[in-house]
Amino acid sequence: VDVKTVGDADVEVHGMISDSITVQTEFGNIIGSQLQGKEISLSSSEGGSVTVQKSIQGNIEINTAKDG
Repeated sequence: VDVKTVGDADVEVHGMISDSITVQTEFGNIIGSQLQGKEISLSSSEGGSVTVQKSIQGNIEINTAKDG
């Protein structure tokens, strides 16, 4: 499952089961719950917030800062 947004759009993902779950936004915030996957990546590249709650399972990578 891949979810990508541009600008300041917020993203909410709930109740997903997949080998790979990737959520990317620029300035927006991400809320995730009840996610299960081998690899879970939640990234707000320009510093938005990331909130995870309830039943998150798998290898999780969270990035909320601009590289460099």
